[in-house]
Amino acid sequence: SRGLGDVYKRQKGVRAMILSEQLSKKIVNIMSDNNIIDSHLDAAYIYCIDFALDLVLFNLSIIIIGALTHNFILSVIYVTVLVPTKMLAGGAHAGSTYACCSISYSVYLLCMLLCRLIPGIPVLNILVCLVTGIGICALSPVPHKNKKQSYQAKHKIKKYCCFCIGIIYILLSVVLSFRLYRYGNLIMICLTIVFVNQIIGLFINNGGRK
Repeated sequence: SRGLGDVYKRQKGVRAMILSEQLSKKIVNIMSDNNIIDSHLDAAYIYCIDFALDLVLFNLSIIIIGALTHNFILSVIYVTVLVPTKMLAGGAHAGSTYACCSISYSVYLLCMLLCRLIPGIPVLNILVCLVTGIGICALSPVPHKNKKQSYQAKHKIKKYCCFCIGIIYILLSVVLSFRLYRYGNLIMICLTIVFVNQIIGLFINNGGRK
């Protein structure tokens, strides 16, 4: 699952990962056998398809859990806000698949709890979202020692991130205008998590940009 930890490491301890890897291998084998792709690129295609399938399975599992626990809309907002923002913003990565899975689901459960416990204060939602949103845009994409990017690539990702934050601000305005304060709390918590994860990532990845 690629919630807060989207580093890719194959380990056989998590069934969802095994399922996505098996499916990706079968898909690539079919493509290779039919000469759709070059056989020497099999590993790269397996990696990419596995990543995409794993992301889909994680998001789908979150929404299913939300539906079963009567948190469907909250879960949809969680996936819509946190997942794309985290992918664009960058930050700290889990060190293993098991840690990635554990952190992702733990963060989801924590968000579902906190959005109920925090009082509905629109001014607080707006102020925190403004600060964290601007911070996320300023820091994105957080550099990583294993992922070198050109200036043009970084600039493009930053633009996408700013656009994403803009959409989230619109969503926040809508939910607050209808006095759906629990949803406002969830958006605020998600942006805070992404921003904090960026800061942690900067410290881990040699203290910032190069």
